[in-house]
Amino acid sequence: MFTGTMHMYPADALEELEKELKGCRIDETIIRNKVNELFTRKSVSIGLGSAELVAETIIKACKESYKQ
Repeated sequence: MFTGTMHMYPADALEELEKELKGCRIDETIIRNKVNELFTRKSVSIGLGSAELVAETIIKACKESYKQ
């Protein structure tokens, strides 16, 4: 689940990304591909962010969750 303040256009892109990632294997290539595919398909913009930054953030969160 994504939380916090993120201004993403289109507004439903974040929810769609959650659905795309739910249940998928935690694999950097899969995550990057799904994020890039969504950003391309829906022409997503996220402030000063990029698809790569979003993918990196998700990958980092996954790795951190396994440290605990």
